[in-house]
Amino acid sequence: MKRIQFYPMEAAAIPARGAEQKRRRKQRKSMAVAHRGDSSKIPIPVFPMSLPRLDHAPQIHDSVFLAPGCVVIGEVTLGEFSSVWFGTVVRGDVHFIRVGARSNLQDRVVVHTTREKFPTVIGDDVTVGHGAVLHGCTIGNRVLVGMSATIMDDAEIGDDCIVAAGALVTPGTKIPPGKVKRPLTPGEIASVAQSARNYCDYVQAYRVRGFNPVQSGGPLVWPAPWNKPR
Repeated sequence: MKRIQFYPMEAAAIPARGAEQKRRRKQRKSMAVAHRGDSSKIPIPVFPMSLPRLDHAPQIHDSVFLAPGCVVIGEVTLGEFSSVWFGTVVRGDVHFIRVGARSNLQDRVVVHTTREKFPTVIGDDVTVGHGAVLHGCTIGNRVLVGMSATIMDDAEIGDDCIVAAGALVTPGTKIPPGKVKRPLTPGEIASVAQSARNYCDYVQAYRVRGFNPVQSGGPLVWPAPWNKPR
């Protein structure tokens, strides 16, 4: 079995000369290169060129915090003081994604949509816990989505709700504000709002210590080079 080694988009140049070197340098700007053990090089497109939303640039407020390793792709809007943490993917390539003010997408969250059918809309002061998956759904304001929860296509979570860690919200489920199994207590509602404020404080703590990944080029913010902003 031949060993396959993948190089990232900004990998060191593969030795070449003249026009071939220039061609490969240009190619690496938009493609990953797989290098097989037999020294053949096979270019692999990062994204299919036909995806309908890749010609939209993400709209990211100046106050947004993007941690290294996060990826923001396509038609995505991130509201003021929101944050996207390590390893999170927000992929608006086949429909739009909206994230409201002061909301946080914690480490390894995946946010995607259903092609030309269901966008994903996340309200204000929302906390999405580590490893959760939001797919083509609508999340209200002041909601806590627990770690590793999955919310599927056309589901709607009302304001002031808590989705338990590991929960599965099936397609088309409609959850009214503040109630599923039981109404939330005032203390629980306050704790959801406090969670959102905590993450705003965490962002400030990182920045006070000189950690500003947007300026350092830490996260990947797409569209890719062939895309044009609005």
